[in-house]
Amino acid sequence: MKAGALLLWLGALAFPQSAPAPLHEWPGECPDGCRYNTAWTMARATPAFAEPHPAPEWAPGEPSLFTIAAGESVHVMTGTVYTLASGIARMRDDFATDASYASFSASHRRVITFRAGEEVPLLLRRTGSVWRILRDGRAIDANLYAVMERDACDRAGPRCAGVVEKQPVTRWWVMVMTAGRQVGWIEQPAGSRTIMQPR
Repeated sequence: MKAGALLLWLGALAFPQSAPAPLHEWPGECPDGCRYNTAWTMARATPAFAEPHPAPEWAPGEPSLFTIAAGESVHVMTGTVYTLASGIARMRDDFATDASYASFSASHRRVITFRAGEEVPLLLRRTGSVWRILRDGRAIDANLYAVMERDACDRAGPRCAGVVEKQPVTRWWVMVMTAGRQVGWIEQPAGSRTIMQPR
């Protein structure tokens, strides 16, 4: 091995590269219409950690702070959703819909228009047909009620204005407190309702 290559190799060992950061971080986001500051019951035994681990390659190799038993009730304090990779929706037809840079209150609503063939970056499915998307370099929430997965789009026919070609990759971490006042973070994969159920 040449001296230059050896130095680079030794440098990589001494100073390992940090894990890639998520594309986006959404503190306080609660997917699928869930609510924080409520009691949830664990559906299976789940380890809790000192902090969230949103990195794509993270696996639970570090020691957990404690484990929450199946059936145990916890207080869900808050959470954060991380977008690791964007999804894609492709428009089949022109489509206009409500969107918002804040909430879906009447004072913040606006109408945006998509054109046939347009590629829409999907960041997060908030609930139902409401997606967080990237538009002109900014994240907005849009009601994509006519944008569907391919099978549903085929069944809907002309009522389908666009197809979800790729789902965004997300990780959802939730801060919980046990009855014994132990506090930790647990991972709740987005779209899954298997770890916690509201009580």
